[in-house]
Amino acid sequence: MAHVRRLNGIARHLECPSAISFQLKVGESTCSSRKARPVVIGGMVLDIQATPVRHDIQPGTTTPGEVCYVRGGVGRNIAECMAKLGTEPFLISVVGDDFAGNLLIDHWRSLGLPVNGIRVCVGISTPVISAVFDRTGELAAAVADTRAVEDYLTEEWIVKFTGEIQRASVLLVDANLDPLVIKLACEVASDADVPVWFEPVSVAKSVRATGCLSSMSYISPNEAELVAMANALHPTQFSSEKRRGSMYVVTIGDEMSRNNVYTVIYKLKDCIRKLLHAGVMYIILTVGSLGAVWCSMDLAGEISCLHIPALQASVVKLSGAGDSLVAGTLAALSNNITTFRALAYGVAAAKLTVESDMNVPQTLSWTAISDHTEGLLLLETKNGSHLGERLLVEQC
Repeated sequence: MAHVRRLNGIARHLECPSAISFQLKVGESTCSSRKARPVVIGGMVLDIQATPVRHDIQPGTTTPGEVCYVRGGVGRNIAECMAKLGTEPFLISVVGDDFAGNLLIDHWRSLGLPVNGIRVCVGISTPVISAVFDRTGELAAAVADTRAVEDYLTEEWIVKFTGEIQRASVLLVDANLDPLVIKLACEVASDADVPVWFEPVSVAKSVRATGCLSSMSYISPNEAELVAMANALHPTQFSSEKRRGSMYVVTIGDEMSRNNVYTVIYKLKDCIRKLLHAGVMYIILTVGSLGAVWCSMDLAGEISCLHIPALQASVVKLSGAGDSLVAGTLAALSNNITTFRALAYGVAAAKLTVESDMNVPQTLSWTAISDHTEGLLLLETKNGSHLGERLLVEQC
């Protein structure tokens, strides 16, 4: 019954006024004539990014390269991406009254987005991450000072925006928050049947939502975060498998892509099953250069893993790619695009991001990702309509 109640809630907030469907859309709120907007709760961070130019990084010495300030923070990145894609979000966050905080707030105002959800605290340091990338764009090392998010993005601040949260089309929460704040935000959303999307941020922080996974409609982990989240579950959260069914992979990729993603899903099948049985409705699993997989379980317990392959890209750096994938998927759902195709828009947004030196590329727009997505979805017919071909992962 709880599963059906949550499906009804998602249908009301994401598909209104149509009936329940597994082809989710973000639409008009039932309690308002205006289009419901997403609410994002998470970090605003100033990234200090360093990249070597001609030489590989050498420990114990300096390496010639480029250092720049980049506006970051998982929640902030996702919210700005959605704004660029035409879906205006309401951001709830915190900064200090310092150079970094002023830079982030001024930019947010310049986008024409509301700043009343952003708490400005006197005498604290705005969250900062110092990151070093290698010459291929991969993150080599990083130190994150995001304590302000945990200490000052409090339950009291969240409660001030109960109305915004309960009118939202979806609530996105990033794992920079204190676990008690994550729990409260989920409770506020659940009281109005607002679907919750949890972005795990990192392996260490991904387990902060363990106690409220049954309130999560969506989670978007990478492989390591998925394993950490599944391993943190208490046996009572998934031990009942009355609806245990078979698991399948469906993909539009070529034969090599199919084989590679099948191997990944087979390796992670127990973790995927645990999290879905713990109450998560949809897992948007990012699998690096292979793209992303949308995992869900139907009422009979059968699990489908729908794969969209990554687009070829000239990689500058990989920072922000996962955030753009989430934002692109949410923006597509906001435009009444069905789940599998919505994920393709997320993959297209990630391509534009890895080709930029910014966490949110200047070139990001709905038109830009639509152009890339159309080419990607042509694979449905070019590769023999693999959407109709199901690869069995586990027979139950």
